[in-house]
Amino acid sequence: MGRGELLSLRWKDTNLDTLDAYLATTKNGDHRYVPQSTRAVTALLTLPIDIKGNVFSIEAWQLRGHWDRACRRARIKNL
Repeated sequence: MGRGELLSLRWKDTNLDTLDAYLATTKNGDHRYVPQSTRAVTALLTLPIDIKGNVFSIEAWQLRGHWDRACRRARIKNL
């Protein structure tokens, strides 16, 4: 899954029993099912439920800011 697909994932599209996630809209405009590992599902179960139904309650621009800050603190360039 790409960053945009991952960040737009909603709980209603995640099936923890069959270990897959449904992506209604992908970069190429198609829909698809993405298998999830048991480790991924275990991690998902630790997340709080967002009131809007999103799996992740962070926007792409916020994630980028956190990433850039972590790279600066670790003195990593061009990662």
